[in-house]
Amino acid sequence: MLTDAGIKALKPKDKLYKVVDRDGMYVVVNPSGAVVFRYDYRLNGRRETLTLGRYGASDLSLARAREKLIDAKRAILEGRSPAREKQREKRRIKEAKSFGEFGERWLLEAKMADSTRAMRRSIYERDMEEHLELDPDVGDDAPTGNDITPYDEQHYVTYLRLLDAKAEGADWTEVARIVLHRDPVAEKERTYRCWQSHLERAQWLSREGYRKILEKAVAEGR
Repeated sequence: MLTDAGIKALKPKDKLYKVVDRDGMYVVVNPSGAVVFRYDYRLNGRRETLTLGRYGASDLSLARAREKLIDAKRAILEGRSPAREKQREKRRIKEAKSFGEFGERWLLEAKMADSTRAMRRSIYERDMEEHLELDPDVGDDAPTGNDITPYDEQHYVTYLRLLDAKAEGADWTEVARIVLHRDPVAEKERTYRCWQSHLERAQWLSREGYRKILEKAVAEGR
């Protein structure tokens, strides 16, 4: 069983190696000296590995790693994949950052007086804080008009994820399952229509909708 003193005494080698803790958790020691907590498990007949985090004063303690292991085991008992949930959370954070960067770029590049720019920044940040959701449920159909709707405001990140998946050539069934939380096996036609509707709305937003979002936020702040 690992101890803090024992982890600190681990020395890097030419190749990565692992040292076992209790309850299935272990650490891998990289040639760089980094020590990382991991846990292997099986879910639905499939082997997965969860990286709990890197050991260190500014990262993860041994005690905290064991707490995260308990949370992970609870998720597995409930039929959820902690490794996939971790990746999904990373993706959500990245997507939220991407959307924020788009607005920041528009605010910096658009031609306007400094006072107007400051006002629009304030309004934009307020509007995003109020409306941005990272993983909302979706309806069967996305809006189709030329105006930004409350539904659009709740699904900015959903649209970004759909555009990213399209650019990467991802299979629509996998995208529907992960992004839209729909079952393409049980309801193939309905799921396909849902995916197509939201992708088309996302593409409209990428062409002209973003500007409408920002203009709407400014108009509401006047």
